[in-house]
Amino acid sequence: MPDPLFYMTNIIFNEFRALINMRVVSLLIKHLVAIVNSVIIRYIYSVSRRCFLLYKFFYMIIESISIPTGVATFYEFERFVISKATTNATDWGITPAKLTALTPTQTVYEQFYKETTNRQTRSMAATAARDQAWGKLSVGVKDLYNTSLLYNEAISSEDKSALGIHIRDTVQQSAGRTPVSSPQVIFSSEEISILHIVVTDSNNPTSHAKPDGVGFLEIAGKIDVATAPPASVADCALRFHISRSHEPIEFDSTDRGKTLFAYSRWVTITGKNGPWSGMVSGIIP
Repeated sequence: MPDPLFYMTNIIFNEFRALINMRVVSLLIKHLVAIVNSVIIRYIYSVSRRCFLLYKFFYMIIESISIPTGVATFYEFERFVISKATTNATDWGITPAKLTALTPTQTVYEQFYKETTNRQTRSMAATAARDQAWGKLSVGVKDLYNTSLLYNEAISSEDKSALGIHIRDTVQQSAGRTPVSSPQVIFSSEEISILHIVVTDSNNPTSHAKPDGVGFLEIAGKIDVATAPPASVADCALRFHISRSHEPIEFDSTDRGKTLFAYSRWVTITGKNGPWSGMVSGIIP
């Protein structure tokens, strides 16, 4: 006959082992669920981020930046951008660590930049060191734009323009959005009594094309002697509609030698008016 004590001990041991096994399985399941949830959350975040960027690209406003590639221009650019971002870090929501991380590379770059611009200290080694630090700093500045400056609603349009951020509205035409940029007009004197209107856009100064959705350029003008400019658009009774860059405006021969003062703005095909530009002027030939 089996020993009752041995029998009971064996039962208790088996139950305890089963309990331990269940606990281990439970912990394994819990960890597995946590891992799966983490993967799913990361996947959802990644997909959501991509969808958000696609939405920005196709249906809203595109913001971009071109990092200068010239030696002197990049030096002035990085100093201005980092200084302005540091000054406005709190208002723009930029973390101190993001700016602090740039300091060592910026210090090295500026040290060797100054050495290479001085004939007495210039050397091949200093130039190589400058270029190496330049590459690293360029990457850091681009990351600052991508993570903290582009699409930052806390930054005003004036500050974005100063930072060199180009803004392009991709759906002005389809959605009837009001233009966010203003024209930049230059008067070209090529013929008697005629001024040609050369136009670029404040957000795309290298192109003479109209922004998406724009129907024409409206010019509010005043013809007078050079010493009597208008105080505002309200003082400009003349109106000209320009459909393309370099389009001519012909004046009366009696206006020759007088000055055309003008403000300009974009008008969309749906009738939305953009902001007026600053005043420009040109002498009628």
